[in-house]
Amino acid sequence: MKKIFRKLRSRKGMTLLEMMVCVGMLAIIGAMLSSITAVGTHVYADSNFASETQTLASTIDIALSDVLNYASGIEPRAGGTVTKFNIKKESAISANLKLDNSGYLCYTCNGDDNTPYYPVQPAAYGTILMKDFSLTYSSGVFTATFSLVSKDPAAADNTAKTYTFTYRPILNQ
Repeated sequence: MKKIFRKLRSRKGMTLLEMMVCVGMLAIIGAMLSSITAVGTHVYADSNFASETQTLASTIDIALSDVLNYASGIEPRAGGTVTKFNIKKESAISANLKLDNSGYLCYTCNGDDNTPYYPVQPAAYGTILMKDFSLTYSSGVFTATFSLVSKDPAAADNTAKTYTFTYRPILNQ
């Protein structure tokens, strides 16, 4: 017991200079770890965005092919931009593909009070927003072009990814 009290009363220890050097070294190590973590987070966010946009683009491609493969009565404007087309084989339901106010792809049908139908449900978009959707028709082929961007304002450095897909209707025009 006396040994413990003697060690506690001992004046041996670190000098102020040694303590400051130790704190400085810990600050440098902490700054390095912080910057490594920031870079790692940025790389993860970029790869996650790329993966999510690719998955969503593939989903949109499949959904659009389901709608456009059976299109008929296609009415393109000058320049090929599609204004409306028929979407059912049995009955002619005229539809118009567009982006709604929230940035989700939808189509509205005539005679249906302009209720939007979503080929890809809004929940599938996650943290991604669709912009600049265009649908053109030329020489029997639809071409859909759109951009996908992040909804997160903190991820503003993510550039928009633009996708283009083509579809050929199965039905004869």
